Amino acid sequence: MKRLPTDLKILDNIYNRYYQSFAAYSNGDKGRSDKVYIPVDIKKIAEDLNVDPDIIFGRLYYHLEKNTGISMTMGQKFLSSLFVLAMTNTVLIFRF
Repeated sequence: MKRLPTDLKILDNIYNRYYQSFAAYSNGDKGRSDKVYIPVDIKKIAEDLNVDPDIIFGRLYYHLEKNTGISMTMGQKFLSSLFVLAMTNTVLIFRF
């Protein structure tokens, strides 16, 4: 049975693939509304890790978002989302 990529491998892949785009952001970029949100191509991440794109999406959406998306501050809950779904099923807008 083939081993699934770990959370760290997935996040490392996203970091290595998209860090330059994150660092190169300037106000007025037409492709992004904010520096911290980067469009991430799930199919490309899946190809790099040699798994089905649904595995990557599921790990981000159902696992990592649940574990990292909600924070607590002074007894009040506020939502800090890991990513935003884009209009296509292969791109997530990832919070870098």
